[in-house]
Amino acid sequence: MQRRQSSYTEELIAKREGWILPLWGIYTAIMLYFLMQGLPSAYAIRLQDAIDLFTEPLNSFGLPLEFYPIYIVSLEYLLVVIAVLTGLYLLLISGSNRIATVSAFFMVGWMSSWGLSYYEAQNLIPLPIMVFEISSNVIYATLLLTFPTGRLQASWLRWGIIPGFVLMLATTTYNSLTPGTPIDRGFSQIILFILTASAVGLQIVRFRSHSNAIQRQQSKWVFAGFVISYALPIFFVIMDAFTTPYLIERPYIRFIYRLFSSTFFIFVPFSLLPISMLIAITKSRLWQIDLLLNKAAVSGGVTLILLGMFGAGIAGFQAISGNTIFSTASMLIIVLLMYNPLRNQIQNLLDRRILGFRFNLDDLRRSEIPREITKAGLLSGSLIDGYEVLNVIARGGMGEVYHGVSSNQAIAIKTVLPDVAQNPIAIQRFQREVEVGKILKHPKVIQIYDSGDANGTPYLVMDYVEGHDLKRLMTSQILEIPRVLDIFADIAEALVYTHEQGLIHRDVKPENILIREDGTAILIDFGLVKYADSEKDISGKGAIGTINYMAPEQIRSGTAIDARADIYGMGVLLFEMLTGTCPFIGDAGQILYAHLEQPPPDPCNFNPNIPVHICLAILRALSKDPDDRYATMSDFMAVVLEPEYAESA
Repeated sequence: MQRRQSSYTEELIAKREGWILPLWGIYTAIMLYFLMQGLPSAYAIRLQDAIDLFTEPLNSFGLPLEFYPIYIVSLEYLLVVIAVLTGLYLLLISGSNRIATVSAFFMVGWMSSWGLSYYEAQNLIPLPIMVFEISSNVIYATLLLTFPTGRLQASWLRWGIIPGFVLMLATTTYNSLTPGTPIDRGFSQIILFILTASAVGLQIVRFRSHSNAIQRQQSKWVFAGFVISYALPIFFVIMDAFTTPYLIERPYIRFIYRLFSSTFFIFVPFSLLPISMLIAITKSRLWQIDLLLNKAAVSGGVTLILLGMFGAGIAGFQAISGNTIFSTASMLIIVLLMYNPLRNQIQNLLDRRILGFRFNLDDLRRSEIPREITKAGLLSGSLIDGYEVLNVIARGGMGEVYHGVSSNQAIAIKTVLPDVAQNPIAIQRFQREVEVGKILKHPKVIQIYDSGDANGTPYLVMDYVEGHDLKRLMTSQILEIPRVLDIFADIAEALVYTHEQGLIHRDVKPENILIREDGTAILIDFGLVKYADSEKDISGKGAIGTINYMAPEQIRSGTAIDARADIYGMGVLLFEMLTGTCPFIGDAGQILYAHLEQPPPDPCNFNPNIPVHICLAILRALSKDPDDRYATMSDFMAVVLEPEYAESA
């Protein structure tokens, strides 16, 4: 009997039966009625504030006294408009999404109850508002218990929900109808806190043990929305207690401060909650949350530390000098000077120590900025150790590549910029490239013949390839699938050979692939190569490789990097050649978090002409866990190029 009732309820919600939208409309209308009842009293309170506190600045700015109450009340009602529109949109798109339906009701009840009009209405019509608060708390609890799936994680929770809801209803009723301070109602407040904490605890368990990748991202968005909507107003209340004594005698500053704080510490954080829930439920831009949380953590840490320093510093200077202006100006200068160093330290602490990255986001952004070569082609026309240096044919992060001649044979001469040559890590990479290049002997791998140092300019001599790099080829034309597979086969063959020599390339990308005039692809640039059997890494502390093609294990510290990192890079490269875009796009930070968290899109959705077995091979190559990828480049190559092998694999 119970099972039949539950199934019928789920069926009603799934089909929506035409009753959910009208019910939400009635719920919203009741809330708006309460707000209208409390509006005159709320407006009168704000107007009295303007008369008592801001008459002088309002007159000075040529504004009527009504400006202040209208501005503050308008912000409160604008929040209501945002909540109602968000709820309506969620209902219209919800379909069978039960959590969207619950969120639509939650938005209206929760967002509307924070304004002064609502609190004033409680004094006028306490009993109806008590009933409304009970329903709002039930909706809030339902959201906490069932987000993001709309279902309880475990069936045994049903046994605890009924007594929990009864207890919550009793405490809500007691709080609404009993006069007195929060201390007088302390026991009921504790009960409500315990119930809320229990629901949050269940959400944490769900997040850590049961949620998939998409559900975790949804939870992060909602968590961030709640934290911001609570944290900034609480921060404002604390800050207001310290600033009000200072501002009492300064009505002009206090007026501007009140408008600014009402906008950016109340309206903005509260308006972010419906936005975060909308993103979470519609699953749009889910994967931006990690980067946003990173930036928020750094900015929040810097702000809290500098505010603490600012307050303590002003008090210290004030005690010494007794001059408020001098104390404030001195601390402003100190705070400005401390901002960048402190921000860099917190970014490094967060990324390296807490999140476990091999590099921080600042290192990554710097590595993505192209190096400006101020004296381009400086060596053209010169003679280096018997090699005639001609024109520049390429430029990179470390230096330039020249066309050269040796014994009437065309060669390429790769040089290192003088400022780069002062970096020991960069020179070690260059020497490693020379060392490895002389070992590798394969028709699909660039051949290095010689190296040296010409007046402080390190150089190496290698094959001169008539043609251009793959990046230029992809930007100049759309590659047909057979052409893509030919290039893939050449580079995969080169990597198979490289891996057999115990080497990992670690920087597979279009710029490191040259296409000869006959169409053959050549793998170049072994500056970031790593010996597979060596634990020593000369890559230094900065970002190594190019973030678009970087495997997750190249980002996280404490994880071994083996040949499967090149398989991941080849998966990205093959995806790009077939679709015209990388699987993850955005700025450097967005791409970094996408490699770590975001499932790769299906390349067949970008280009339906791609054979299905190739799409599946790419998706497997782009697995986050190296153990889920192909064991060797030979396996990946065989699946892509031989459909029969793909079926057996």
